[in-house]
Amino acid sequence: MSRFNKLFITVLCVSAIFVSYLPVFSMSMDVVLYEQSELPYGEEWESDCEELLQITDIKNIEVWAVEEYELESMYGDEYVLRRSANTTEAFITLCLPYVEEIELISYNWPSHIAPFQFYFSVDGNEWVETELDAETIPNEDDVDRWTKIKYTCSEISGIGYFKINWLMPSPESNDWWNPYLGSIKAKIGTPEPIGIKIDAQDEYVIPRYDIFEYSLKGFVVDQLNNDMGYEVTWSSQTELPDGVEFFENGLLKVSSNCVYDGELSFLAIADITEGQTITAECKLFLKPAKLGDVNYDNLCDVNDLDFTVKNFRKTNLDADWKNIRLADINSDGIIDIVDLAYIAYNCQMKTDDAEPDEEFPDEITDEEEISEDEIDEEVVQEDIKD
Repeated sequence: MSRFNKLFITVLCVSAIFVSYLPVFSMSMDVVLYEQSELPYGEEWESDCEELLQITDIKNIEVWAVEEYELESMYGDEYVLRRSANTTEAFITLCLPYVEEIELISYNWPSHIAPFQFYFSVDGNEWVETELDAETIPNEDDVDRWTKIKYTCSEISGIGYFKINWLMPSPESNDWWNPYLGSIKAKIGTPEPIGIKIDAQDEYVIPRYDIFEYSLKGFVVDQLNNDMGYEVTWSSQTELPDGVEFFENGLLKVSSNCVYDGELSFLAIADITEGQTITAECKLFLKPAKLGDVNYDNLCDVNDLDFTVKNFRKTNLDADWKNIRLADINSDGIIDIVDLAYIAYNCQMKTDDAEPDEEFPDEITDEEEISEDEIDEEVVQEDIKD
């Protein structure tokens, strides 16, 4: 190979390497994940689409640097977002907590105006499609070029995420890149207390033994359901029955000697500022524990039956009696056939879609007719399996 050929090849290789490092007009950029501390609460946030700020999710969208010959007809906008070539689904999701107003600028080919789809979400998981007002601004200087469309939405509340979806272009148009997104503006509000979120069950059980302690919790939340950290105190709205105590911190104590069966009402209170108080009512039902419900899940089912079988013949002299005594239905100090039969009976009633019988059937409680000594344990175990 001649010296000239070697020199020529060397120049080509160096040129190729050099060209590979030159910036291109169309570029895909990494997603910049949202950080709450960067948002200007109470101010206006703006993106010129040169960087993918505040975007938490993106699919088939790229940043495109507008070529110089098109800048004038695209209102001098140097960077836009557009759909990637040969793709179908395309969208971006922005995290804009407490957003109150939104304004978008897009550019459309005049003969093929392509709208967007817009969605709002509180948490970024469940979405609701929404409409934005659209104002079309034709390019009067060059009507054959780009049409500017401004989308706006105001009086937004309780929204944390905003999704922009590029619709599929019509087959006949062949303009997969249309429309362009030129800028995004958002007026960001501030977190404000709007209510108290209650964390409590609908029903609570009166224990058969001892005292149960339940905790009612309340949280002052903002527009996005975030806890704002205010102190919440409690008071009772109804006269408490015997055997029930309630405290300012939401602690509810229920003793086994309580014979109440009905509704109780409590009030959660939070002082926000001097003269501003938020309250929330909490209603719950207090019910006696179901006989045969050994795990306090308000059911008498196969789990309770299995527990009773495993502890069959144990008595109040066993060390773990306190943990198993709920299976002693008639409180005679032993888990015997009477208890087992009752739970098995009520399990069968449940499978027949009937209400469990809270009273012992006569044929089970009559100890003159049924005694353990007369029952073959193997037969009992066989019946349980059935």
